[in-house]
Amino acid sequence: MKIFICLATACLQFFVLSKACDPDCKDKVTNCDLDVITQNCQNPFIGYFVRTRCPAACKVCTPCAPVQPRSCTPENDPCQDKSKNCYLFAPTHCQSSNPITKALVKRNCKKSCRLCTPCESLLEPPPCDPECADKLTECPPWSEGGYCKNPLHAKFMKKNCPLSCGVCTQCLLVRPPKVPQPEIRPPQPVTTTEPVVIVTTEEPAPETTMQSVVTTASAPQTTGRSVRTTAPKPETTPQMTGSSPKCIRGEAREAHVSTQCLNAHNYYRCLHGSKPLKYDYRLQKSAENYAKKLAQMGSVTNLESSIIGLDRADVIGENLAASTDKDYSISQAITAWYAESMTYNYGIEEVEEASAHFTQMIWNETKSIGCALRKVNNKIFAVVHYEVGGNEPGFFIDNVGIPNEDVCQIDCNNGYCQGNEGKHSCQCDSREGGYDAPMCAERCVVQCPKPQGHTGQWMSSCEGRFLCTCSKKPIPERNIHAGAFCR
Repeated sequence: MKIFICLATACLQFFVLSKACDPDCKDKVTNCDLDVITQNCQNPFIGYFVRTRCPAACKVCTPCAPVQPRSCTPENDPCQDKSKNCYLFAPTHCQSSNPITKALVKRNCKKSCRLCTPCESLLEPPPCDPECADKLTECPPWSEGGYCKNPLHAKFMKKNCPLSCGVCTQCLLVRPPKVPQPEIRPPQPVTTTEPVVIVTTEEPAPETTMQSVVTTASAPQTTGRSVRTTAPKPETTPQMTGSSPKCIRGEAREAHVSTQCLNAHNYYRCLHGSKPLKYDYRLQKSAENYAKKLAQMGSVTNLESSIIGLDRADVIGENLAASTDKDYSISQAITAWYAESMTYNYGIEEVEEASAHFTQMIWNETKSIGCALRKVNNKIFAVVHYEVGGNEPGFFIDNVGIPNEDVCQIDCNNGYCQGNEGKHSCQCDSREGGYDAPMCAERCVVQCPKPQGHTGQWMSSCEGRFLCTCSKKPIPERNIHAGAFCR
């Protein structure tokens, strides 16, 4: 008898499992997917009650798989959230430790919990739109705050912030190659049919007063000093403006990073006749993303440039800086980049690694910038993105102008400085021990190379409103540190 019952039970299970799916096989209550319910399907006391109300969950019948529509579109997509608040619940409750909460959220937020594949991910991505852009500058922070998915703001955000909300895809621009135009020379006039022999005597080029002095342990330090009162002006370097404009340095030490960054760039660009920049929050977002990556890498001495095509488009230029100074600001990074100008050779057409930050800063074709400052523990990382990027070989003369006539520069044995508001404000100051330090007054910038063998803190560059100079050793009682000193 027992054998007969076992055989009958096996045949019944085989029949149930092998029969076709039942389109009416559905659970009658909403709690059937809970573990506490399915565990009681075979309970001798309440099993019948559970199986009659949860036939699908207890596998009493075989439900038919949902039929996917032939044309998968967001309108008829079965992978949808049932609640408008899923964007709030999904990040924290899809994997909740509470089984009831977890099951409830998964049942109502399948898409947000990634339990199904939405149609939009199966379709081919839309082509990029070269006109895809936000209409408002506040779009990036609004997007990060979740307003794109907020039912109260979603319509407004998609209309005014399509780029930040992912409604459209911006094309990664590829910089077209520039071909230097050949120099066109007018034909020489000929006034006679007889051969003409022209004899020219080339005068030797005058010696420049600018000298580059490098102090090393093996080479004796020179006792004289090298002074340049103005930057050498090659004949092939055109002035980008007809007259020297009055350049005003915007004070923004306590302002936002974007304001500090834009004011400093436009002031230094004005000194070289470059056009003023505009601030672009799209570039700020890419700069912030890469600043986070630099913070994750953790190195302040070996900064790796971002990857073109992944972190930024081909037309975007980049400047990087890092420091362990807790008071480090974006203005200090920009001052250090600009200080490279005092050793730059104007009139060349190749990239100089020692001054690449400076040339990118004042590149005349650049239109806009975005800046970021990332602080992690005792490390601070600065990133600035430029559109369009500079430092293109063959185009330096057209984009890197010489300083205007109000700027003076002086090259002393132990550093360089630049006065931006009058030629009378630059000089070399001979001090005790043969230390020949640069000194500039009024609005100024100074660069002080670190002496070989120096130990301890050393500041390489700074910007001042009244005084810029170099100090060989710190003077604590006067609040003067070693290296660049500005007031």
